[in-house]
Amino acid sequence: MSSTQEPTAGQRRRWVLGLLGLAISILFITLLVRQVDAARVLDELKRVALGRLSLGLLTMLGAMWVMSLRSGVLLTPLHRFGQGRLFKAILVVLGGNNVLPMRIGELLRVAYLARHGSLSYSSCLAVVGIERLLDLGVIALMFFALLPVAVVPLPRTAVLAGVALGAALGLGALVALARWPARFVAACRAVARMAGRRVSSWVGTAVQRFADGLSSLRSAGRIVAAFLLTLGYWVFQLATMRVFLWAFDLSLPWYAPGVLLVFIVFGVALPSSPAYVGTYHYFAQRALTLMGVEVNAATSVSIISHAAAVIPVTLLAAVLLFGELWRGELTARMEEPREL
Repeated sequence: MSSTQEPTAGQRRRWVLGLLGLAISILFITLLVRQVDAARVLDELKRVALGRLSLGLLTMLGAMWVMSLRSGVLLTPLHRFGQGRLFKAILVVLGGNNVLPMRIGELLRVAYLARHGSLSYSSCLAVVGIERLLDLGVIALMFFALLPVAVVPLPRTAVLAGVALGAALGLGALVALARWPARFVAACRAVARMAGRRVSSWVGTAVQRFADGLSSLRSAGRIVAAFLLTLGYWVFQLATMRVFLWAFDLSLPWYAPGVLLVFIVFGVALPSSPAYVGTYHYFAQRALTLMGVEVNAATSVSIISHAAAVIPVTLLAAVLLFGELWRGELTARMEEPREL
């Protein structure tokens, strides 16, 4: 009898997703380098002012701290986490996305919050869903604010309009679910009853737990606070883009950080290998060349800014989460209750 074990369906799926992300990254790396001169890119890399670049660490830490504050606003109705724990949860998602493909860090964070708050996966997933919709809404607002002033072709307006509409509708649906959870649970149970009582019970439980995670949306004050903190987070991100451009002493219009950020966000939304290798670089390069930056200089900015954004955060995550890593607690394994 062979001692080898066949890979499970989940393992096969992870391999497929990992290979898909790698293929997409290779595609965009190919697009990135086809027009550049490696020697000139190296010369441009030597131009970076490391003292200026280091200021980006402060703006990135500010962004992460604001993210943790927003999480606290949305999670407090479920469990009052300490600020240190919330900050670690942000490091879980950022560090996880930097070392794992296909944004698996998001699932790691959900499991981390569920474990340390004795919460269900569905409730924590609901909170993450609120955050992502708020982020999409602010990015869409930023895009449309740039349209009248930016003299470079931005990503297709129809696409971003669809994103904005989807974010608004999604947030509206979550608010409705938060305010009238019993009706949604009853409707979902009724539909699932066709598959049997056990399925109906499980679906009802999952929907109820998800609705519990939306408790913050029952308070207008919490919605406003979460939105303002989302704005603050993206202001820090804009400041980080400005620091990256300043480190290369690039003379660009005042709206350049916004254009660069919109392109990067659009790029990293695509599935890719860990740390968005390839997608980040290509879209950053594309944004800068559209604003008149020479292609080799633009490529060097994309390389340095990516490294500055990924390496310090990953190292900080490894240091602050060493205990959890050692104990094997950072996994994306989810467990849901089976019945009410």
